[in-house]
Amino acid sequence: MKRNYQEVIDAMSNGEYTAEEIKSRIRSYLNNPASKIEGSFAMDSIQAVAQEMARAINMRIIDFIDMAMLDTAEYEFLDRKGLDYGLARNPATASSGYVKFTGAQGTIIPKGTTLLADTCTFTTDFEAIISSSGTTSVRATCTELGITGNVLAGAITGIRATEGIDGVKVTNEEPFEGGTEEEMDDSYRKRIYEKIQMPIASGNANSYIYWAKQVSGVGNARCIPLWNGAGTVKVVILSSDGTAPDDTVIKNVADYIETQRPIGAKVTVSKAEAKEIIIDCTIKVSAGYRLTDVQTEANRIIREYLTGIAYEEESKVLSYFKISDLIFNVEGVSDVLDYTVNGGKQSIMAEAAEFFSLSEITLHEN
Repeated sequence: MKRNYQEVIDAMSNGEYTAEEIKSRIRSYLNNPASKIEGSFAMDSIQAVAQEMARAINMRIIDFIDMAMLDTAEYEFLDRKGLDYGLARNPATASSGYVKFTGAQGTIIPKGTTLLADTCTFTTDFEAIISSSGTTSVRATCTELGITGNVLAGAITGIRATEGIDGVKVTNEEPFEGGTEEEMDDSYRKRIYEKIQMPIASGNANSYIYWAKQVSGVGNARCIPLWNGAGTVKVVILSSDGTAPDDTVIKNVADYIETQRPIGAKVTVSKAEAKEIIIDCTIKVSAGYRLTDVQTEANRIIREYLTGIAYEEESKVLSYFKISDLIFNVEGVSDVLDYTVNGGKQSIMAEAAEFFSLSEITLHEN
């Protein structure tokens, strides 16, 4: 008998595979005259077999079925599915930047010197010597992977005490960039599907989108062919969190595409541009709720929605009425009385290189 996927899962999830049910079925299958009462040799054997069969079911066999499917696999199981299609998960990367040492001329700054910030540490990538100007700059990399190392200018304030160099001070005059988190399952799964479903050949538009997404920190990309004449291609990048990426990610994308593009193509890689959205809305708040709580949730839901539609086809127009629908469905809102989006009551258009970004939402209680 053929059974579909859900029937198999339902059968494995119900009481059909408990130890007692398995034991009962095995007992009913015995055709010899052996004793079937508890404690007999036959029943002791049945009991042992039933317990082990039930244990096998409980050892997440149901989960293993899902883990073998591309649409439901997670974590390492999804990594293995991705490798079936020649795609690896984008790894986390460490931020990097330049630090400035100040001290006596000729002082040597060893490679690997540990530098301190409030949230993380950094190490110098090369040996440096303080020049006659009393300063020297050297590249440094965060010791931790991820966005924690994307610190602001001035965040690095000293050298680890055990490695201190007399009379030498250090700081970063510019922010550190390029730190990215490991790619999440949903983003990775989407890239796998795109490789399967979007034909990539001879440097077509899909090729540039695919190449851009192989770089850590890229959440989405758009390709604009012939944007500045024959042979030109513009690739616009959105970060993993739905905002404009930093310069390091842009450079990494440009460098990678240079190794993949067809000969003769002139490629420009740029950041997506934010189309700021300002919402002003008058609502009725349900009994038992506070306006501040409702506003916090409305802010979260609308930001989440705008991130979700970034660079999708529907993001070209942000529907005026969609905003009303999102706010109305916030818990604690009983009615939406009036609202404006960017000061008007019409839908908002976005250009090819733009994404919608919530700048401000203000709710008033009637």
